[in-house]
This record gives sequence, structure tokens and C-alpha cells, in this order.
Amino acid sequence: EKQYFTVEEYKNKVKELQTDKDGNIIFLYTNDQAAQQTYIEAAQKRNFDVLLFDHPIDSHFIQTIEGEDENVQVKRVDADTLDNLINTGENKESALSEEQQNQLKETFNNVINDEQTTVETEALSPDDQPLVITQAEFTRRMKEMSQMSGMGMDQLPDQYTVKINT
Repeated sequence: EKQYFTVEEYKNKVKELQTDKDGNIIFLYTNDQAAQQTYIEAAQKRNFDVLLFDHPIDSHFIQTIEGEDENVQVKRVDADTLDNLINTGENKESALSEEQQNQLKETFNNVINDEQTTVETEALSPDDQPLVITQAEFTRRMKEMSQMSGMGMDQLPDQYTVKINT
């Protein structure tokens, strides 16, 4: 939205809606607005704010923000479901029985058939997507930073999580 804030101003802006159960203020961001538009729109539906960090130096800026304030966490908007990115401790109830969830998980595991992919079932908001595929924030961030610096950690295998909204 072409708005600019200091870190303190931004903390105050998002504190009310983007604080997790542990008191951490969560900064959501995107590094590719077009590719992550679905995730951005889902966040905006919940009145969450999403920063645009699309420059090579931004990964280092994220490290600086998190290093300077232990109560701030920066998470990419597509790194997990919104309920897990900003975990308020609210438990949602699944519409499926445990047996149905296990069958669904088994079916997806058989179809995907990849050791680097984990299939999980989770009770999410009915407004959330029926299926979300994510890559762990830490692993992805380390790979991106290593690509920039030539550290060679980009050889880490890509690991994905498929979450099925029950």
C-alpha cells in the first residue's frame, strides 16, 4: 500500500491483531506479491497487515529486526497457515472424525509418495483454504540467505508440509 513505518511505529500498528499467545508481535511479509497473492488476501481478510520485503537486503533486515527485539518475529505469509503463524491458542474443532482424518492423511501420503513432504490434518477456520502447502520458514530463509552469500546451504533438500483443513 506504499506506506512506510519505523519498526516501532509498525509494532504499534499491528500489535493488537498480530500478537500471539506468548506475547510475540508477528510481522507477516511477502517477498513476491504476485506469487503469494492468495496468502496475502487471506491475511487481509482477517485484518492482518503484510509487509513487502522484495529486495535482496531484506533477508538481512529481517534478521536485524528479530535480533533487536526478542518479542518480534518476522514470518513469511506463506510459511504456514495463518492460525499457526499467529497462534493465539484458540482451538478449532474438526468436522471430521479421527478415523476420517487418518484415512485422508493416508490417501494423500500415498498420492504424494515423497519422503521430503509431510502430510498433516488440522482443524482450521472454515474460511481458510482446504489445502495449504508450505515450506518451513527457517529452512527456506537459510537457503535464500545462503544463495545470496554463496555459503552452499542451498543444497539442503526442499521440505514441504501439506496441511489439510479438516
